[in-house]
Amino acid sequence: QGTSLRRLLLGSAETSEESRLDTLITKDEEGDKHATEILELVATGKLTLVQAIRSLGGKITKEKLRTDPVYLDIDGKTGQPTGLFPKCLITIANTFSRWEKLDDSARREVKAAWKEVMTKLPKELR
Repeated sequence: QGTSLRRLLLGSAETSEESRLDTLITKDEEGDKHATEILELVATGKLTLVQAIRSLGGKITKEKLRTDPVYLDIDGKTGQPTGLFPKCLITIANTFSRWEKLDDSARREVKAAWKEVMTKLPKELR
């Protein structure tokens, strides 16, 4: 009540508001205790329908197995470094190539962050 259908649309435009609510109701009917609790909170006015749908989506995300990111590894076939670190270096190089286009505020923030990184840099890379 008081929420437009347009506001209920979360995510893809191909997914209708009705199907999102239907999914929540179906999960409740299948015995999903979380979905039941959410619908009860909506019925009592403690949650809006939008919050309920987001809550269900958050539960689904939390149940996924998350692995630790690979920071640095070597590709067994090519011998090239892989992981987050090589990608980070590309991002840093791209940022520095556009340094003159950054405003003063952004430069100050980058300088402070860069100084912090430099304190952790191994001696052989200084």
